[in-house]
Amino acid sequence: MNFILQNWQVIIGIIGSAIAFIAGLKTRKVDVRKKEIDALQNMQLAYDKFTEQTNSQIDRLMTEIDLMKKENIEQRKDVRLLQQDNRRLHLEVSKLTEENNTLRKSVEELRKENADLKMKK
Repeated sequence: MNFILQNWQVIIGIIGSAIAFIAGLKTRKVDVRKKEIDALQNMQLAYDKFTEQTNSQIDRLMTEIDLMKKENIEQRKDVRLLQQDNRRLHLEVSKLTEENNTLRKSVEELRKENADLKMKK
């Protein structure tokens, strides 16, 4: 007991230092944990923002794809109509070509008859 009384300042200093050391460790652990929590919160915010932007882009692209599909359907209808017109015009050209050939033959025959008649005179 006498030892304690004589060295009470040293003992209290050692105990105080030990308590301060333990408190410092706990404080560092709390600081590290706070930093981890802050980092996780920042990561979550970044992920949420990324997800929001991605969803927005996906929605925009889906809308654009839908518009392109509708436009494509309309263009196909137009192409079909143009193909029908093309077929009709091709048939008309074929008929006119045949008629032209017939008329040319008739004109040629008339020229021959006219030439024959001129020679007979």
